[in-house]
Amino acid sequence: MQKIFLFSIFWFCFVFVSLGQKTKRPTFDDAPKDLKEIVDKAIDCDKSGNEECDQLYKEAIALAENKKYKDYIGTLHGYLLRSYFFHGQDDSIIHYSRIAIEKASSEPYNLAVIYNLIGTAYINGAATDAALVNFQKAREYILNINDSLLLAENYSNIGGVYVDIKDDKRALESYMQAYNIALKINSGQLAGIASVNIGECFMRKEDFTEAKKWGLTSLKNATINEDLYTMSAGTSLLTEAYAELQSFDSASYYAAESIKIGAQLSDNEYLATAYESYAKILLKQKKYKEALTAANESIQLNISVNNYKSLSRLYKIAADASYELNDYKNAAVQYRNMLALVDTLLSDKNLLAVQDVREKYETEKKERLIAEKELEIEKNRAKMRLLLVGGSLLLMGGGLFILQYRKAQKSKLAQAEKEKENAVLKAWMNGEERERNRISQELHDGVAAMIGAARMNLQALPHMPQEKQDLQLQKVSDILENTHVDVRRIAHNLLPITLQKEGLVKAVQQFATDINGTGIIQIKVENLFDHIHVVNQQTQLMLFRIIQELINNTIKHSSATTATIRFAGTEQEIQIEITDNGKGFSFESEKGNQGLFSIRQRLQALGGAFNINSKVGEGTVALLKIDLQRRSL
Repeated sequence: MQKIFLFSIFWFCFVFVSLGQKTKRPTFDDAPKDLKEIVDKAIDCDKSGNEECDQLYKEAIALAENKKYKDYIGTLHGYLLRSYFFHGQDDSIIHYSRIAIEKASSEPYNLAVIYNLIGTAYINGAATDAALVNFQKAREYILNINDSLLLAENYSNIGGVYVDIKDDKRALESYMQAYNIALKINSGQLAGIASVNIGECFMRKEDFTEAKKWGLTSLKNATINEDLYTMSAGTSLLTEAYAELQSFDSASYYAAESIKIGAQLSDNEYLATAYESYAKILLKQKKYKEALTAANESIQLNISVNNYKSLSRLYKIAADASYELNDYKNAAVQYRNMLALVDTLLSDKNLLAVQDVREKYETEKKERLIAEKELEIEKNRAKMRLLLVGGSLLLMGGGLFILQYRKAQKSKLAQAEKEKENAVLKAWMNGEERERNRISQELHDGVAAMIGAARMNLQALPHMPQEKQDLQLQKVSDILENTHVDVRRIAHNLLPITLQKEGLVKAVQQFATDINGTGIIQIKVENLFDHIHVVNQQTQLMLFRIIQELINNTIKHSSATTATIRFAGTEQEIQIEITDNGKGFSFESEKGNQGLFSIRQRLQALGGAFNINSKVGEGTVALLKIDLQRRSL
């Protein structure tokens, strides 16, 4: 659903960039030469994907203000916000929005564009109320300039807001408005996008026949206009609709078409989604071998774009297909991979799925053991009958003894295996629960409290004199800025950006720098390991979580003033040593420590080991080792 709304945003940017001849948008065609040169460089910078293009727009704004090029200042601010939008810098859009609105206060077209951009920034941050307000303000200015194309886009964006707040009735009305306007102005591309959004609304309403109808309509418009992105969305919609209508052959056809379009787009994210849909359909058709192949293809693509939420679903598809193919070993491996993602993403739903499959796997083993025991019992009964006929009570007694002995040994072995698996699962669950409690406390004590304070300040605003309202608004702005910082920090702790982009060592160095800045303890990071590229990102994330937990324990319990994190090893093994000069502890106290037990179990699941040495008054040394040739992740 969210992907379709992003198509609407993409269309808005297309309008903003390329349809000036059909609207009242000011252009830079007749701008002074010195200003036009900077703007052309900034636009080329945006096209190249460079994220620092805003400096060029700011340079152009400064030049226009110094030389009093008044006719271009409002448009330049609109281009600046658009640049922030292209690079996903929603915070910057909101930060500069007040200045942009002020500079374009008498320019309806620029105000329509600016309010639309502000709305998209808020909707990306899940602030649906603020997004709706800004989209409605944009509509007022669009009506003033009588621009049908921008009006259709505005209806599409507002429909996306209603989707987010689960008001499908109003979402459908808005998308229908956009579609009808697109037909009137003969814009097949916008009609195709609106058709997909309408079809998604019917999917959520479980009217799959209507969803199929609108999917075919979108595909027709997209094909005429050679719009591959809308064709991809349309084929995905038709795949889901036909699957719900139990028309699996048609669903498979459109899933395969989605894969072809994704390959044409050279877009791994779309291609990964298409393979996932195809794998699900094949699984429903009981084509388990083909489903496993499609799921594995999607897994590799999702890894390349760091889409771990999709990975958790795909591991389950791969595991289910392997299970049905009687490849129980691979099924267990895939569910273990999914379990690792559960720990990272705090996904209760996936955890229940893992537990369910473990039960199925254990049930299968028990049924096999029962069958083997029944066969063995039958054989022994035959032997007993022979012994009775032969009159050999001694042999019969010996046979019974052997039977009971073997049964007891098998029972002990099965019990030991079950206890081991339960211990590992419990360690994962305990680690997840501690992380969830920590995040819950931070949200409740920090973010929720500050949002409450902002709300009370806003409620007091209408009762204040005019001269105090600006101060009050600034106060609310400061509170929300602090709230935003806290939310970004929490999100960073869940999945650090540095870890994704630069790897484990850089992420740990950043983590140490942040702690050193508090003055509580000084942490030194030494890197003697030059092979971090051979450690996949899931394993790196798990190790980062463990290092975080050990350093947090050091800060809480050891009274240490310094600590060292040292990376070493080879392409076959990574070693991480964490030492501190704290007060240490006795191993008797370590035995009851659930956190250390959880770390040890998680490392064992990775094919590694964890040792900790400490004496009271002599500090602590923790050593983590993982055999990179044997790790399971």
